[in-house]
Amino acid sequence: MANKSVHQLAFASNRLAGDLLYIVRSGSDYRLDESKMAPAIQTATVTLSSAQVLALNTTPILVVPAADAGTVIVPMRGLVEFSGGSNNYAANTDITIGSTTTIGDSNYVLEASISDRTKPNMLTLTIGTMAGMVAGDSLSVRVKTGNPTTGNSTVKVTVWYYLLSV
Repeated sequence: MANKSVHQLAFASNRLAGDLLYIVRSGSDYRLDESKMAPAIQTATVTLSSAQVLALNTTPILVVPAADAGTVIVPMRGLVEFSGGSNNYAANTDITIGSTTTIGDSNYVLEASISDRTKPNMLTLTIGTMAGMVAGDSLSVRVKTGNPTTGNSTVKVTVWYYLLSV
């Protein structure tokens, strides 16, 4: 491919293993190997029916499939969006996203409330240590204690995460 400035590229794509990034700074050329960069940020989205939301404590829902052995999935941020429905969820409305195996006591979790269906909620990192993360595990969404009562909105959960070799 001929040399092109960023604004001349037809589209952007995710970086791949082995990619090289060339940078010119103060008249000097630099080459940055993809493997030396911070981990790529990925996203995953799951849409939950009202019935799934009402059973989120007893039946967590998979959001990100299992990572390779020797790799953990690190959630960074998330978003909860509501669609339809006429009643807010009540009781037990604090949801978490964390390691599926240790989701009840994982220390690296995102949390938000699903009590108000009229506005989206950010899932924010509450505790950020790697304790409780399991290599090769997946990420799931669940509520902390007991199932929600009432409520009938569809809930879309999006999580931003990266993969980390351990």
